[in-house]
Amino acid sequence: TPYVLSLGVDHQLDQRWNLMLEARRTGWSSFDEMRIRFDNLLQPDSVTDEKWHDSWSYGLGASYKACQRWTWRVGLCREESPIPTQYRTPRIPDSDRSWYAFGASYQPRKGLRWDFGFSHLTFDNAPIALALADTGNAFRGQLEGDFTTSINLIGVQVESEF
Repeated sequence: TPYVLSLGVDHQLDQRWNLMLEARRTGWSSFDEMRIRFDNLLQPDSVTDEKWHDSWSYGLGASYKACQRWTWRVGLCREESPIPTQYRTPRIPDSDRSWYAFGASYQPRKGLRWDFGFSHLTFDNAPIALALADTGNAFRGQLEGDFTTSINLIGVQVESEF
C-alpha cells in the first residue's frame, strides 16, 4: 500500500459552524506493475505495467450545529488520478475526480447518535489507448475507447454508549 501524507485543519468559527480543510499526498509511485503468476509453469506471467505517479487531493468542508440534536455537514474534494493516460486500463479506468458530499448527525439522547452521509463522485473523461506493441499487450490486443464514470456512496452509522 502507498504512503499517505495528510494535513488537515478544523477551525470552529463560532458555536454552530466548523470549517475543515485538507490536503493529502498519496505515494502511488511505488505501484510499478501488476503481475499474475500461474500454477502452470509453461504459462508466462501476465504483467501489466502500471507506473503510477504520486497524487494530491484537496478538500473543503463545513458543519453546522442546527440544534442540540442535529448537525449538518457538506464537503467538496478534488482528487488527482495517479494513473497516467498511457497506463490506464479497463481494469482500473481511473481519472481525476470531484467529490460532492453532504450528511447529518442526529442525537436523540446522550450516548446515542445516528450519522447519515451521501457522496456523489464524478470522474473526468478517461480515454484508453492500449497498442498491440505495448508491453504485456501481445496476447490482449489493441484497445481504444473512453470511460465515463460516476459513483454514489451512501453511509449510515449508529454510535451507542452502554
